[in-house]
Amino acid sequence: MGLSWFLCALLFYRLTNVWQRRWVCALALLLSVSSMAGKTMAAMDYDTRETRVGNVRAPLDESEFLDRLENWVQPGDSLFSFPYLASVYYFLDARNPTYYSITQPGMMTPEDEQRAISELQKAPPKWVIYKNVSSGSHSNLLARKRSGPS
Repeated sequence: MGLSWFLCALLFYRLTNVWQRRWVCALALLLSVSSMAGKTMAAMDYDTRETRVGNVRAPLDESEFLDRLENWVQPGDSLFSFPYLASVYYFLDARNPTYYSITQPGMMTPEDEQRAISELQKAPPKWVIYKNVSSGSHSNLLARKRSGPS
């Protein structure tokens, strides 16, 4: 990969004059700085808060959501998060009653789904975090998984 970048840079150097190189470099620098500025501004919208596992930076709405969860879910409580938010097991020091940390629709085999269901039936969790995901939003993922990348 490094050789290809070197060859591209050498070709660029050979095909352009000094003024063209300066303008292209100035444009690349401007684009880089604007990209970094956007990311820096986005990071300023994050709130720092203390959690059970230490300080966390998160958008304000997510920070408030985590704060409410910490009030309800006690360390060691059983919790099942479906289909996303596997990180809450760690942040809340909660116990997942299933083998799977992430149960994403369309990404599990029927056997995996059945295993997770039977584990939940054997040991129902005290808490459930559920996000309603429309069937259309994950059916494209399932089709791509079965047919391979496009």
